[in-house]
Amino acid sequence: ESPMFISPVPRGTGFIVLAMQYKESSMCFTYLEEFKKSPETATPWIFSTLYDDLAVSKGLGLVRADIVPHLISKEEAGGALEALVKLYTSDRYDQAWIFNHAPKHFNFEAFLKAAGCDLGG
Repeated sequence: ESPMFISPVPRGTGFIVLAMQYKESSMCFTYLEEFKKSPETATPWIFSTLYDDLAVSKGLGLVRADIVPHLISKEEAGGALEALVKLYTSDRYDQAWIFNHAPKHFNFEAFLKAAGCDLGG
């Protein structure tokens, strides 16, 4: 229903923002600025697959993630994945819905500020 979203990732004294696209149990993350220039050729930084075989019987989902180590660390990738799983499975899901279905009403700066990102002003 809401296959795209963003994930701010702390880096150094600031942050970067990744774009995420979900399709058929897979999520691909790339650098937002690169994605905005050319979604088709943006370099994947994280590629993850969701396995929900045990979701109904055990209430458990598994995630496998592959990263491009010279672009993103394991810790950064883990933080990005964890933040999106929490968002999509909580009462904050409305942010993802608005981003996908009513983008004019999505407040990028407010979202980043709520995520603890210092916007420098």
